Amino acid sequence: MKITDAILVAVIGFAGVIVGGVVNPSVDAFLRAHLVNDKMVELAVDILKSSDCKTAPNLVAARPWAVSVIEKFSPVPMDADVKSALLNSCH
Repeated sequence: MKITDAILVAVIGFAGVIVGGVVNPSVDAFLRAHLVNDKMVELAVDILKSSDCKTAPNLVAARPWAVSVIEKFSPVPMDADVKSALLNSCH
C-alpha cells in the first residue's frame, strides 16, 4: 500500500467518524420524535374510542384534544363534518 493510499484511507475513515457522529444523533432524535407522535395519536384514538358519556364522562372533555392531535399528525385533512361528529358524539 502506498503512503497516499494510506492517507486517503485515513481521511475517509476520519470523515466517516465525523459524519457518523453528526448524522446518527440527528436520525436518533428524528426517530424518537416520531415515536412520541405515534404514541400521542394512539392515545388520542383510545380517548375517542372510550370516551362514552355514561361509562367514562371524565374523558369526554379530552375529545377536543384528541381530535386536535389527530388533525396535527394526519397526512389527510379531516373533513369538517367528521370533526364535528367526533367532537359532539358520545356513544
